[in-house]
Amino acid sequence: VVVVVVSMEDFVSFSERAEWSGVEPVEQDDGPHPACPILYAKEYAEAMGYFRFLLKTQEMSERALQLTEEIISFNPAHYTVWHYRRKVLDAIDSDMVEELSFISLIIEENIKNYQVWHHRQEVITRLGDPSAEMEFTKQMLKQDAKNYHAWTYRQWAMAHFDLFGRLRENGLGFVDDLLELDVFNNSAWNHRHFIITQTTTYTEDVIDSEVKYALDKIKLAPNNEASVNYLRGVIKHSGRAAREFPNAVGVCEELSAEDTPSPFVLAFLLFVHEDTVKGCGGDEAVNASRKAALNVFSLFPKSYFVVLFLPVFEQVCVCACV
Repeated sequence: VVVVVVSMEDFVSFSERAEWSGVEPVEQDDGPHPACPILYAKEYAEAMGYFRFLLKTQEMSERALQLTEEIISFNPAHYTVWHYRRKVLDAIDSDMVEELSFISLIIEENIKNYQVWHHRQEVITRLGDPSAEMEFTKQMLKQDAKNYHAWTYRQWAMAHFDLFGRLRENGLGFVDDLLELDVFNNSAWNHRHFIITQTTTYTEDVIDSEVKYALDKIKLAPNNEASVNYLRGVIKHSGRAAREFPNAVGVCEELSAEDTPSPFVLAFLLFVHEDTVKGCGGDEAVNASRKAALNVFSLFPKSYFVVLFLPVFEQVCVCACV
């Protein structure tokens, strides 16, 4: 596949191109008194004039396809041009394998562009062959491991074509690799949750293994909000109270005793006591839990304490005095 990348210096006016002879470009109509007209580059403005001609006549042809490619080289985020390109591809029965090669090259240069990833999704849907998609997204995530567009596309492909069974540990192996490289990769933690919800779901065995997995990562980097939030999420999926996970409570209490405890670990301990700090009354165990919550509050850095937890703290103080 040869991608046409037109530089302003190499641009040849459409009026000088034989394939566009006799075509009258349609100028952009901004009204009689535009408040703030956009100063487009003249080459881009000319190409768009011919594109508007295509829209007006609904021409479906090879030259129309070539024009969309040229405009994309100027502006790869032009969603109207991408949409029209797909209409042309369908109308003239273009080779979708070739189009996949084309969009692969475009994505490599524009990995954070929503339109290019959507176009790839449309092409793969037409092809019905996702065999290259896991490796492609893996390579793109090597460039940026937190690229939202690449992750979203990967999840779409896995779910749409049910690729889980073809991947190492249903896809969790890839997540493990990324978290080994960077335990702070919140996108990888999110993807881990996605895979579990789409495959095994949170069974008792999965909950136990995921709690252990999260705790191992928390011990490795206590100041990691992503791993602590993941732990909280797993526990919520269990339907059980956090205090029913003594291993999680024990690890976090141990970490809270450090000279500068992680605010995320402290927040987890408040999560443990959450059901007891709301409202007053209760038995001796409940009051003990309130006192534990007050102790956790005292360990928070002031900024976290005031902004996030002051209302809860005031409620606990009132109840502790009753």
